[in-house]
Amino acid sequence: MATATADDVRLDGNGGVIAVADPTNSDTNSGLTDADIKSYIDDAAFEASQAIADYSEWDTERKRQLEKYYAALKIRTLADKAVSSTSRETVSVSYEGGGMSITELRNQVDKRDPTGTLARNTNTRRYVGSTNQ
Repeated sequence: MATATADDVRLDGNGGVIAVADPTNSDTNSGLTDADIKSYIDDAAFEASQAIADYSEWDTERKRQLEKYYAALKIRTLADKAVSSTSRETVSVSYEGGGMSITELRNQVDKRDPTGTLARNTNTRRYVGSTNQ
């Protein structure tokens, strides 16, 4: 059973790590509900329990830390909308909201994952490069 909450992931929550648009906010017309975020957290907890042999023996805080960063990584790689900005000389891609980048999230998951595999289990088909070769 997952120990992290939507507020652990949502930046405007209590210590969250990424900005996730709240669909109940009148300033946004789309986003992830707490139930949507909870679904990512549940997936993160399940995958962690499958990959880490002694995961059920971890204390609640240790589980919460891994689950919140892993769920945030899943959201950032699977659900966030890329917002591109271009000019003649440069092209850059940023993501809606703020908080940690994909690289930072992977590093946080890697620090907490003794198997070193969870941060690499996200969508590898998503194109994030600057050229399409």
